[in-house]
Amino acid sequence: MYSVNKAGSVTAAELGSVSADHVACSNDDSRVSAAESGTVQTFLPGTPYVLGKSLELPIKKCITEDWPFSIATDFNPNCPITSLPLIGSFITHRLGVDPIASLVAVTRNPATTMFDEEEPRGVISEGSIADMNVLWSSSADSWCQTPGSSPVRDTIKNGIIVNSNKTY
Repeated sequence: MYSVNKAGSVTAAELGSVSADHVACSNDDSRVSAAESGTVQTFLPGTPYVLGKSLELPIKKCITEDWPFSIATDFNPNCPITSLPLIGSFITHRLGVDPIASLVAVTRNPATTMFDEEEPRGVISEGSIADMNVLWSSSADSWCQTPGSSPVRDTIKNGIIVNSNKTY
C-alpha cells in the first residue's frame, strides 16, 4: 500500500476539519474519531489505480458503520484523472458499492460539508441552492456505468443552466 500518515484523520478530527483526504490506510479508531467529530473521510481511488496498487478501500465498512465519506479524483501530476464517472466506476465495479452510494459520495456528502448551513447545498429541498447536474439517462445508476463518456446533459449553478452538453 502507498504511504499515508495513519494519524492524519485523527489530527483532522481533533482540529475540527470538515474533511480528511487520503484515508485509505487509516484504521478503524481513526475512522470513528473522524465520524464522531463530523470530519468526512475522503477516499481518492485514482491514486492507487494509477500507481498499480490494490483498490482495497474500506468504503463498504464506512457504509455499514455509517461513517461519512466522500470520493474524489485527486487530480495531480501523479494522478492525471479528472473524471468523477471513472472514479465512480472504480468504486462500483471493483469494490461492489451501489452506484447511488457512489453518487452520494461525490455529490451530497462533500457539498453538505463544504458550504455554510445558511446556503444549503447538496440536497434538493425548498430553500436550497440549485446547483446540480442533469443526466442524460432516466436512471441515476448510469452516472458511473459508462466512464468513457460524460453522463451530464446540463449543469445548473444557482438555478441557471451554465452548460449544456448537446452531444452524447
